[in-house]
Amino acid sequence: MNSLDYQSSDSEASLAGSRKTSKCLFPQKLYRILNNPEYNDYLWWNDSGDRFYLDRNRICESGLLLRHFKTGKRESFERQLRGYHFKLMIDNRKSKDKGKNIVDYSHPCFLRSQPALLVNVKNQGNHRKTQMRHQAKAAKAHALATAELAAISAPSSPETNAFTNAYSIIALYTHASRYPQ
Repeated sequence: MNSLDYQSSDSEASLAGSRKTSKCLFPQKLYRILNNPEYNDYLWWNDSGDRFYLDRNRICESGLLLRHFKTGKRESFERQLRGYHFKLMIDNRKSKDKGKNIVDYSHPCFLRSQPALLVNVKNQGNHRKTQMRHQAKAAKAHALATAELAAISAPSSPETNAFTNAYSIIALYTHASRYPQ
């Protein structure tokens, strides 16, 4: 297959149609690279097209990661694979049969013959940070509501207002310092 055939393949056209923006996301880049014979020494599909192999040594030496994924580190590339829920199927570093640096990754929606499924390959993101941010916002809203309720329901004396205002400030400061945004 020459480079012209690669560029005009049906799977590539299907992939281009499934993109919603001009920005190419990690799964789409990886899919294109796996389907480009130029890179078969570093990344290649298995025979059935439901997994791909990665030569850990050769991919670092090639400069492929830096050109296409803005990182020169294999560890960062593999961390990104895990972030998109790719599973390390076989780690051949522990095997005597194959090369020590060949690993095998799989994802149920990352299949050679079905580029339309790529939209289902999503980054898991940092859920803990998001959860902490939501907790901080909820705590802040609760503190404000509590302070407002106390201000409304309390008798209006200078001592009570001072206490309520001090309590509100302490509550906001405590929650804000525990859950920075």
